[in-house]
Amino acid sequence: MTFLFWNVQGKEIELSSVVATLASRHRVEVILLGECLKPEDLLPSLNRESQFLLTSAADDQVAVYTRFSDRFLVVEDRQPRFTIWRLSLPGREEILLVTAHLSSKREREDADKTNECIKLAEAIRAVEQRPGHSKTLVVGDLNLNPFEDGAVWASGLNAVMTRRLAARETRTVQSSKYPFFYNPMWRFFGDPGDRPAGTYYQWRAVTRCYFWNIFDQVLVRPALMEAFDDRALRILDSDGSTSFLSGAGVPDRKRFSDHLPLTFALALDKGENHAWRALRSLALGPGTS
Repeated sequence: MTFLFWNVQGKEIELSSVVATLASRHRVEVILLGECLKPEDLLPSLNRESQFLLTSAADDQVAVYTRFSDRFLVVEDRQPRFTIWRLSLPGREEILLVTAHLSSKREREDADKTNECIKLAEAIRAVEQRPGHSKTLVVGDLNLNPFEDGAVWASGLNAVMTRRLAARETRTVQSSKYPFFYNPMWRFFGDPGDRPAGTYYQWRAVTRCYFWNIFDQVLVRPALMEAFDDRALRILDSDGSTSFLSGAGVPDRKRFSDHLPLTFALALDKGENHAWRALRSLALGPGTS
């Protein structure tokens, strides 16, 4: 199952044909769009080549379009900045899908952003108790980098950069146990040469400026890591024919969006998790700090 996420900066109409092209080119089954102001207006373009249904509510931070009936995607928790869905398709493993668009750094101080991630993490853990599994995937514009407090704090999203670390499943801090997320977005930092060094670029005349940021992220619980294909995770800089970058090599916010889109895939066919058990055996044991 292939997913597409893009913060379209309120340009869903202007970008409708581009989104449709990406969906067709990458055989996308689930489209997730942040800052999509009129999600229903996108359907005619999407459905020229395939059949998508709009599943999300009008006030959701992330619009959700699926190639399957909405009866397989049920809301477990809906809050102002995120929605937690239970995705249960016939013949496929059930997962929890968290779609999020957290508040902008322009709106919140760093401490507020961290607190927002703590509340998100608490909501996810509460919902995970209902189906009795933690096959959870978080995707969206988190408006923070993978190394910032809200992403890495134990009480926050507790997202680590390697599968081996995440395979420990939890870590204990001050007598409290916190489950890990695996964050594969770490590997996109730096100077890759043939791809963008992030999903969002911002130049500011301030003392601390990262220039390239990875605000758009995918986080995976250890129980779902076997199904997640790292090789299929991509930051897209074109639709196959037209570049989303300006002449300076940064997102062309005038023609497209100030964010670049992501695609990723999950293998959800039911079966034995032999690979996951092998990976877990490599874990070093429970982490403490």
